[in-house]
Amino acid sequence: MGILEQAERSPVTTILCVGSIATFIAQETGRSVQHLILTPLDALTEPWRYLTTVFPHGGILHLAFNVFWIWQLGRAIESRIGPAWTAGLTIVSALAASGTEVLMLNNAIGLSGVVYAFAMFAWARGRHDPKFRGVIDRSTLNLLIGWFFLCIIATEAGVMRIANGAHAGGAAMGFLLGLRRAWLAPLLLVGLGTAIFFRLGDGTRVAPAAILQIRALAALEEGRYLDAADLYEQLFSMGGRSAGSLNNYGLALYHMGRDQESTDALLEAYEMEPQIIQSVELREWLLSERARRDAGRDASRDASGNASRDAQR
Repeated sequence: MGILEQAERSPVTTILCVGSIATFIAQETGRSVQHLILTPLDALTEPWRYLTTVFPHGGILHLAFNVFWIWQLGRAIESRIGPAWTAGLTIVSALAASGTEVLMLNNAIGLSGVVYAFAMFAWARGRHDPKFRGVIDRSTLNLLIGWFFLCIIATEAGVMRIANGAHAGGAAMGFLLGLRRAWLAPLLLVGLGTAIFFRLGDGTRVAPAAILQIRALAALEEGRYLDAADLYEQLFSMGGRSAGSLNNYGLALYHMGRDQESTDALLEAYEMEPQIIQSVELREWLLSERARRDAGRDASRDASGNASRDAQR
């Protein structure tokens, strides 16, 4: 069977793959896809992004991994339950995956959550439905589980940022639906939506600082450096003085031409968490600047001590 015939027989799978590839081409040719991406700032006001955010990807490897597994698993699932049910599975899985990630106050992009939903759906369904046996074998399942935990380790180690919440949310939804516990899906989504509302709404203690941090980062990425600096200063007044926020504050000040204050912020960030400064050149410059300041303070103390002794004579 040719690829075009397979695509015709699996319209939902084809839309996911072609849509993701087309979106990636748009990204790489300089077109903005920001309007598709779900962020905590948009989670309560633009809910369609919970679905559109599956199409943008963070790079060619991210895209290739997801498209490969969606094509492999999606066609097998769609041939067994049909396009309508596959579309439903995709929608609720995307909602669960994107919602879990935004609940963690992260942006969510890519099809990874849907990949894990498809995998867990096929595995769970195969336990009681002979039609699904063999759709996903044990070695493939182990590979995806291993990748799941490797991604968590990579994120915690600071190697790369991965949407682990989306992986977990998608996997949980797919597993529940595969067990034919479809009645649990609305409960899960309602619970997730309620948690997001209270997490991002004004009625929680965590929301103000979290939202400030998100808004500050958005301003920095958009080149609104004055706004970013102001938001970070508000965040600091609330006790949110972390290495990451100081690093970003320093970058905003640098772009505003406030070099001395920028250096102070970057040095403080480096002293709190050295690996936050990824540029080797910047790290070396900060170390030399710190050494210069230390030498200046030592010279000042020596001069003060000599003046004190002269006065005593």
